[in-house]
Amino acid sequence: MGGGNINGFVNKTTKIYLSLILVMASVCFIGPIISPYSLLETDISNAFSPPGLSHPLGTDSSGRDILTRLLYGGRVSISVGAAAASAELLIGVTLGIISGYFGKWTDKIVMGIADVFMCVPVIPSILVAGAIMSDLKAEPAIRIVIMSLVIAL
Repeated sequence: MGGGNINGFVNKTTKIYLSLILVMASVCFIGPIISPYSLLETDISNAFSPPGLSHPLGTDSSGRDILTRLLYGGRVSISVGAAAASAELLIGVTLGIISGYFGKWTDKIVMGIADVFMCVPVIPSILVAGAIMSDLKAEPAIRIVIMSLVIAL
């Protein structure tokens, strides 16, 4: 009936994008290990170098390699996203089981709490949490956990 072509296209497109995401994630986790440049090491003599063979994306104002810094940033972003998705899954499944098992008034309470959390704007909450952690000079591992929980909630 023609539906096979659409499904074949969707499956093929999904496979292409999934493999692209997996390649990008792999590069983010493996790239900093094989990169010859440090994340924080500065070289003022190389400041604002244009893209070339030694620095594929150039350098920043402190002479740090931009590609290396992007790969480290990608690693953190993927870690936060995976942790947030795991926390969301754990919270959602737990509340769903409780709500489904007990029903009636428990379901109404759980849904009321969920409605309250859904009303809170996510991006300002993330910005506030990030600003608080910057002021408290929180360790990077603690920042990842807190940001994941803020996103998950």
